[in-house]
Amino acid sequence: MAAQAVVSARLVALMVRAMLVLGVPLSSPQRVAFAGAALPDVLRARRQSYALSVRYMRFTADRAGITLPDVAGLPEYRADAVVKVLERVTAPLEPDVPVDARVVGDNVGANLARHAQQAGRDTVQRTAESAPERIGWARTLTGKENCAFCSLLASRGPVYGAKGVRFLAHDHCDCVPELVVKGEDWDGREQYERLSDLWASSTRRKSGKAARKAFAEALASA
Repeated sequence: MAAQAVVSARLVALMVRAMLVLGVPLSSPQRVAFAGAALPDVLRARRQSYALSVRYMRFTADRAGITLPDVAGLPEYRADAVVKVLERVTAPLEPDVPVDARVVGDNVGANLARHAQQAGRDTVQRTAESAPERIGWARTLTGKENCAFCSLLASRGPVYGAKGVRFLAHDHCDCVPELVVKGEDWDGREQYERLSDLWASSTRRKSGKAARKAFAEALASA
């Protein structure tokens, strides 16, 4: 799982470097040109994330003594996805106002790293969807610090697997969906149990926004 973080960090660094060399793309032609230059790095990161996820799913299946279902293939990814990221990040910038290319590059890199990680995340989800009911997935936190939103979803444990349930992530999110086999231990189980207990104890007689706020406060002080 730590290897996924390395893939993201490397891609962010590459985008910062590209931004310093090519400049901040403020016009549509500049964004298209930048996207074309950045696409090979993004595709490489997506392949790496995909391969890491497949390897870990096979490890999980072998440990549980089951045959891994047919692994979902790597979805297509095109340069227009990179262009959309560049538009979202750079369109609000004023042409005549100086900008820090490192900051812009880090922002773009964080967005694209999420795209790269999604290749692996989607593979776990789609593989679980096509698997027997005994197989599902759970969100596992892998970072040193995790937001209350991610921790809340991780506290639900291995309840995911139904079609249409997607892995929600934000920029700089280092959570991963972990394949879980019913009746078998899994690496994120103790983490899930701690978060589940914290949710239960902090949200007693609360619901909705009040429950989420109470959980976030308990998480911050834990």
